[in-house]
Amino acid sequence: MEKKFFCIRGYMKSGTNWVCRILNCHNTIDCVGEFHWESFFTALHNNSSRIAPKRKDNYLSTVRPNLELMIQNSLLQFADPDAKWIGDRTPTTLEPLILQGAPYVVMIRDIRDVLVSRMFHLYNHPRVTTVFDQYPEMKTRLMNFQEDPWYFKEHPTQLLDNEEIVRTSAAEWASFLKRDQLTQQNQSQLKVKNIRYEDLHSDFLPTARSLFEFLGCTPPEKFPNRVLPGLATESPNQLNRKGIVGDWENYMDDKCLAWIRQEAGDEMEKWGYR
Repeated sequence: MEKKFFCIRGYMKSGTNWVCRILNCHNTIDCVGEFHWESFFTALHNNSSRIAPKRKDNYLSTVRPNLELMIQNSLLQFADPDAKWIGDRTPTTLEPLILQGAPYVVMIRDIRDVLVSRMFHLYNHPRVTTVFDQYPEMKTRLMNFQEDPWYFKEHPTQLLDNEEIVRTSAAEWASFLKRDQLTQQNQSQLKVKNIRYEDLHSDFLPTARSLFEFLGCTPPEKFPNRVLPGLATESPNQLNRKGIVGDWENYMDDKCLAWIRQEAGDEMEKWGYR
């Protein structure tokens, strides 16, 4: 069986896991992740700067295809051997393109909901960040949250009252989206499908089916409940916490919203986030 490869991309907490689970409903698709292969290409680029100019082109034309082959072989080892389509799911930008010629699904989500989801993720996985050491008030809230996962339900505006974190995250989100748009403009041959998280919620069936059609697969006739929009119950201390659109309204005051608008307003407007 001929194997084909694809990639799922998007800013963190934008729904890449959800799309991965949807596509994995198909018996010929197996999407795995997240491996952050882009770090290998960063090393390739950095190393190429040390190569003599007359050897640089030959170095890149030799090493890059072998690096792609290594990634393909690794994905095959991780995936179901019966799968025809093998996917890599990593929340990162399109560039560097780890598999040239492969189709890319890009998830976009409202930065306001991204921020809420991201902060809950940090409170649930404090070891992945240093912010709790940097901000004593957040360390206190972490202890409160660990004692009571519903703490921010009672103190909603405390979730995103750190101006530096909000501004930095919003600016990074805007830069991330601009970078992906530039990649698509500069590489017209690149096969990309942009999906808004909100459209997958509001118009699930046609949007989900379009993902399979994009890969050249016949969509499933039915989808299991586990991949449908939303969750039966909210679980603030779980990876899949709530799964709704507009949850930011429960946690953001006017001050927080102003910080976000100042850093990412233009990109929000561009993608219909008003």
